[in-house]
Amino acid sequence: MAACHARLGDPEECLSLLVQCEAALEAAKKLQSLAREQERTGRAQEMGPGGGASGGLESGGLESGRKENGRKEGVDGGEEEEAAAIAAQGAADAIHMVGFAMHMLRADVSSATGDMESAMRAYRTALQLQEEALGADDPRVADALQHVGEECARHMQLDDAHDMATRALQLHEAHRRKVEERMGGEEGSGGRGEVGRGEVGEGRVGREEGWKGRS
Repeated sequence: MAACHARLGDPEECLSLLVQCEAALEAAKKLQSLAREQERTGRAQEMGPGGGASGGLESGGLESGRKENGRKEGVDGGEEEEAAAIAAQGAADAIHMVGFAMHMLRADVSSATGDMESAMRAYRTALQLQEEALGADDPRVADALQHVGEECARHMQLDDAHDMATRALQLHEAHRRKVEERMGGEEGSGGRGEVGRGEVGEGRVGREEGWKGRS
């Protein structure tokens, strides 16, 4: 994304990047479709002969062995279905991230040409797609918010710039607290280290001390 931002002075290159983004988006959609088809196929195989509860159990002498095989195939089918579901989710996330990159690029182009109304629409769509793929507390979301805030400030849209900068700062602070909590837990420095320095953690420690005092 940084490379795209640095080359906004060349309209032809911007258009070329947009075409590449759209091609990547189509490829990601095809990957997601294949993953879903694999998931459906896995479910159908589970219900078919030899994979379900009723398939191949007509013979009493082979019933026990076939049940065991059915259980094994059911486990294998479950693993395949889980893998297909993971692949489908990964493809969905990839689609969101390609969409994020495409909308960010379009927004940057609109910003460079002074069309901030179109730019802000594209920026907000891009941020929404990124949050859906990564989670709202991912540091990369904060980086994108910071970039949008800088663009808003450059065009003197100070309210939007303040909003984006505030959200970015909150995300960076939340990420810092998580890292400190994780490091404190790994060092095994007691209850306070495990919950970290956040207000929620301190509140929990206070409640625990209060309960000890009452007992």
